[in-house]
Amino acid sequence: MKKLFYLSAVLCLTGCASTHIMVSKSYTPVTPEEVKVAFKEAPDCDYEEIAMIHTPYSWNSNFALKKARKQAAKIGADYIKITNVETNDDNDAKIEAVAYKCISFYD
Repeated sequence: MKKLFYLSAVLCLTGCASTHIMVSKSYTPVTPEEVKVAFKEAPDCDYEEIAMIHTPYSWNSNFALKKARKQAAKIGADYIKITNVETNDDNDAKIEAVAYKCISFYD
């Protein structure tokens, strides 16, 4: 019975966490405020795609975006491109994004 309780607690906690799937190496963390956000355009730099980011449902899309930026900052991303925003009937939102690291900037 104890094992079932602990397993349930772990599953509940991990279901509430933002996740990322690394497709490259991670970099030195940055602050979430340094992570730029876009919906369609690619970064204005030579870049490396470093991860796919997924947030759980949050109170609203602004809160979900903050979670995505925080997750991207942890892995050193400079930029995220939002690929999907999903809302439910309660207006909770979750976000999927691609995280990029700028390798060099254009002049």
